[in-house]
Amino acid sequence: MEAAQTGETLPMDERIKMRFDASRVAVKCADAVNAMFIACGAQGIHRGHPLNRAWLDINAGRTHVANNPFKFGRNMGGDLSGGKVCGNSVVCPFHLWSWGSDGVCDDIPYAKKIPDKAVIKSWPVLERNGLVMVWQDSENNAPIPGQEPEELADWYSDAWTDWEMRAIP
Repeated sequence: MEAAQTGETLPMDERIKMRFDASRVAVKCADAVNAMFIACGAQGIHRGHPLNRAWLDINAGRTHVANNPFKFGRNMGGDLSGGKVCGNSVVCPFHLWSWGSDGVCDDIPYAKKIPDKAVIKSWPVLERNGLVMVWQDSENNAPIPGQEPEELADWYSDAWTDWEMRAIP
């Protein structure tokens, strides 16, 4: 706060830390509203219920890039969604840091040593029936095998035609 009041520029690592901490506020608020929503029972899903509006607002706001602490890598805040896949890693388009599927940085082309704290959140992924599914659990529990979608034999049949749809620009 003192640096801001004096007009001093904060070092990049401090700015990244503050940005990451600020984005975690949305996660904590969403967790609190989600817990209240569950405790409220079925009445909370009805339109007009004050908790329903809060639940919709906080979860919509939480998906915004500014409120997603895991969208940014620990590589000076680079956004990994525009990265390039190389083998089992994603390469940051800004700083060229490479992140393995386990979330651990596995290459920094211009550095001799990879920092120990160069680790980001990773999620279990399942490819089934032409879809890629990501398991996201707020308590970091492992996927529940009984909840996985069953494999549809028809999906892999040659009797079907693949369709490509273009997004509206």
